[in-house]
Amino acid sequence: MWRIGAATLTVLLIAYGGYIVISMAGSVIRPSWGCLPGDFPRYSHAAIAEMDQIFDSLPAGETMECRMRLGVADAFQDVYDFYYKRLAMGDWTFSSAGGSEQTGGATIAFNRLSRPQTHGSMTIHAQGRGTPFEVDLIS
Repeated sequence: MWRIGAATLTVLLIAYGGYIVISMAGSVIRPSWGCLPGDFPRYSHAAIAEMDQIFDSLPAGETMECRMRLGVADAFQDVYDFYYKRLAMGDWTFSSAGGSEQTGGATIAFNRLSRPQTHGSMTIHAQGRGTPFEVDLIS
């Protein structure tokens, strides 16, 4: 009789463990980047200079605002092209883009397809060496 109880307990523990592993797999495979969602496009080698998460004073239906300042050694056009393409793929879409390296920078506005309340903008700055950029996301 104790063998049946032990076997049942073992099966339940294995099932529970499998559930935990599967439910966490997304965050292990693609963890979040600062306060941005895990599936937000991540520019390779970008360094986070500052990150702010805001949970109060938000419009109705919104739960959090994420503001990040980042920097990368790559050229402005490389960073702009990456986000222009990546924010038009998967669960993301850009709603507008404007500016250029000649005007000192560009802004891209974007939305999340699966949750239209999730939206934001990024500003990519053109400067002589490296490219700083900011992301402001409201979810």
